[in-house]
Amino acid sequence: MDDTALVSGLIEHEDWALVALAEKYQGPLYGYLFRMTGDSYLAEDLTQETIIRAITGIRQLRQDSSLKAWLYRIASNLAKDHFKRASSVRESPSDQVVAVLDGGDGRPGAALAQGQRGMLPEEVLEEKMEAARVRAALAALTDRHRDVLLLRYYEEMTIEEITEVTGAPMGTVKSRLHYAIRKLEDMLVEEEVG
Repeated sequence: MDDTALVSGLIEHEDWALVALAEKYQGPLYGYLFRMTGDSYLAEDLTQETIIRAITGIRQLRQDSSLKAWLYRIASNLAKDHFKRASSVRESPSDQVVAVLDGGDGRPGAALAQGQRGMLPEEVLEEKMEAARVRAALAALTDRHRDVLLLRYYEEMTIEEITEVTGAPMGTVKSRLHYAIRKLEDMLVEEEVG
């Protein structure tokens, strides 16, 4: 479905538009927010809040703006606001590794027991540990740098779309992206060597 028709339907309070908005964007927004926060419950709450704010504030969307970029901007701002309010410290990398290994359900080794078809437990462990290393390295980036990296490579947005989401000039987005890639590479290489 075309976003222009979707926006029109939302403005007119059409039921089909509410369903279409959720079907089209709920999954991608959740994935983005999960990667930003590292917390599935928080990501779910922020996703729902993003959809609610989009529905209630749809008239604030400028005609020349992209619905997708606007939704991601709402999501990004909600995540940043949450961390400011909570002034919480993110999980340590070791906490993230434990969460990966227990499958998120608190049972040690549950993820390994589940395994994936055709993979040995050692291979599953290695894959999960690599994913945990990448998540820990992403968590160590500043919000600005993690945000542009996630939008570019996980959400597959163009530089122009990222500029719209972040509100930063194109040169700044490119610079942040370059820095984030370098920093991420350095952290992952340093961890392998160290």
